[in-house]
Amino acid sequence: MRQKAFTWSNKGRNLAAVTTKNRWIISPGVDLCLYLFFPVVLAAAAFGAEAAGWLGIFLVVVAITANGHHLPTFLRIYGDPVLLRRFPGRFLVIPVLVVGGFAYCTYYNLAAMKVLLLFWGHWHGFIQLYGFTRIYDAKQGSVHPTTANLDWLVIFLGFLGGVLFSELRMLEILDGVASVGIPLIPLVSVSFLQSLWFVVVGGLAVLYGFQIWRCRRQGRPQSPIKWLFIASSIGFWWFCNLYIANIILAMALIEIYHDLQYIGFVWEYNTHYVQKKAQDLYHWQRQLFRRHWAMLGVYGLVVIGYGFFGEVTKWLRSPAVTLGFEILI
Repeated sequence: MRQKAFTWSNKGRNLAAVTTKNRWIISPGVDLCLYLFFPVVLAAAAFGAEAAGWLGIFLVVVAITANGHHLPTFLRIYGDPVLLRRFPGRFLVIPVLVVGGFAYCTYYNLAAMKVLLLFWGHWHGFIQLYGFTRIYDAKQGSVHPTTANLDWLVIFLGFLGGVLFSELRMLEILDGVASVGIPLIPLVSVSFLQSLWFVVVGGLAVLYGFQIWRCRRQGRPQSPIKWLFIASSIGFWWFCNLYIANIILAMALIEIYHDLQYIGFVWEYNTHYVQKKAQDLYHWQRQLFRRHWAMLGVYGLVVIGYGFFGEVTKWLRSPAVTLGFEILI
């Protein structure tokens, strides 16, 4: 019989929920560096690289990281036979359909796939941030559907505002939408949406404040680390979209912030999973995700190697390399 973790009730504050001692995703030091204050380090590194004339090198590093951050998902999914047996359609059939659809659109040079990828880039960054907020609240012992819904709205509006008030982002989206035949949105409508955004955010602030008070009154205060994480992530999103004139650099900063968070999280998740479900996993996965500094180094090298391989294949398909091969032949 399914049992609830606790009963959300106002009858006393000693609810039947277990608050974990560790309220961080990995540890205080790692979370502060990788999740909370990492945007400052990234911005400094990017501007330093641009000032020193090394922006191209920085973008290559970002590209390798972007390619590499897909590998931890593959290791997690396809290294777990139990998970594959449980969701065969989701992990075996759907990827084939997606690749087939992308290949079709690429072959016929259809713009629809580019627009979908543009919106997917925004969506999956948003949903990763939302997932981390749920983890922080769960570790705090504060779990409630109303809080989860309000967090979702806060992050959604934060991402939406970073796009609505960014001329470069709006031009990118409107251009993509126009390329598939959808009429452009008049500038008056954009101005109206910006005004409406402020109204909705004001109303949401009132509701969120009430929910914070309600949680504290019932003895389950929300995670303050979560609030700091939302503020730093949304703030970084706005900074990149509104204050960096080079849209390629802005996208690179957002990408590497997302990627490194995910790579670190998957390592932490998989090491815990191996400790609990070692008998269900393949031998190589049990070895790779041992909680040891040496294996963490191997994990990092594997991710970088996968990302580097992706960049090499792109380089081999470049016109200059193709021309060089033709000359040699």
